[in-house]
Amino acid sequence: MVQEAWEHVRDHVPTARYAVCDAQALPLESKSFDLVIANHMLYRVADIRTALGEIERVLKVGGRLVASTIGRDHMKALRDLATEFDPSFGSDNQLAEYFGLETGQDRLEEYFEGVTVHRHEDALVVTEAQPLAAYVVSTGRGHAVQERQDDFLQFLTRRIKEAGPVHIPKDSGLFRATRRRPA
Repeated sequence: MVQEAWEHVRDHVPTARYAVCDAQALPLESKSFDLVIANHMLYRVADIRTALGEIERVLKVGGRLVASTIGRDHMKALRDLATEFDPSFGSDNQLAEYFGLETGQDRLEEYFEGVTVHRHEDALVVTEAQPLAAYVVSTGRGHAVQERQDDFLQFLTRRIKEAGPVHIPKDSGLFRATRRRPA
């Protein structure tokens, strides 16, 4: 992903730098960046406070953080469908509870000022069962779904045939925040 990003911007921003690193221990100079972008990843770090502290550390005073994430209802229709097939799948969204549209502002306000949230309305309309089944299996949730992939595929195929395409609203967006100025 880093190489692909570089290929898209290298002619426009030849001074851009890229690094693959742990957000909880950034090997970067303090106060050296105007902007940090965290795309759908803060809900995956083990210690969100450490990661936010590191982002704050590397931003210049007045520097900006843009962090995209998901909300509690992100792809809920898909989770509900998988839970209908296998109740052990569950319809909760633990990632959004950790750092999501509903929970991220409080976490960010511990480190940044001017925190705003911007929701993006979108949805998937799925007409084929196989890619949908493959996605659900790839999430790593619901062992019965994984162990009974053929049955799950048949379940989805039947559902699409009887009810038409599966409509899956997405619940995503981003936060914008600014590194505090010293008092």
